[in-house]
Amino acid sequence: MLTSYYSKTKAGTPGAISISRSMPRWCNGKYPTYKALAPGTWYRSAEVDDYIPLYMEILQALDPQQVHDDLYRIAQENARSLGLPESEVAKVRPILLCFEKPSDFCHRRLAANWQESELQIEVPEGFRNPDGTYTTVPGWEQLQGQQFEGAIGNDVADQMAQAATQLSLLTL
Repeated sequence: MLTSYYSKTKAGTPGAISISRSMPRWCNGKYPTYKALAPGTWYRSAEVDDYIPLYMEILQALDPQQVHDDLYRIAQENARSLGLPESEVAKVRPILLCFEKPSDFCHRRLAANWQESELQIEVPEGFRNPDGTYTTVPGWEQLQGQQFEGAIGNDVADQMAQAATQLSLLTL
């Protein structure tokens, strides 16, 4: 399992699953969805300090193993529907999608960290390559405190560090 964003992972990518409240208007095609991991109606208005505990309430109401199993089932059904041979279907990993770039705070990384914490697995940020391999990149929680060349300022880096700290405290 890994996380990514719509601009990087197009509809028709094996394993791609939307976990946002909506999908981009510009996408050509549809993504399978898993609404249980979508944020609440507050997602656009909540500040990071409020967003994390609100989203953790959603996650804490779910069974992490069931979510994991559901996501793998959806990813493999998606791969079959795209015509992948059965030998390749088993290799397909769920790719949890929302809108934000890897450097931006987002709920997909909160969901990933929850799965990591609850199931002792790794859920990196990344993408599926055309040859079926996967490439990982740092997510916002790994980028905390680092300088980005023109992408974000110190205020956002501080917010990301704060969010990562809050997340680790909430999952203890």
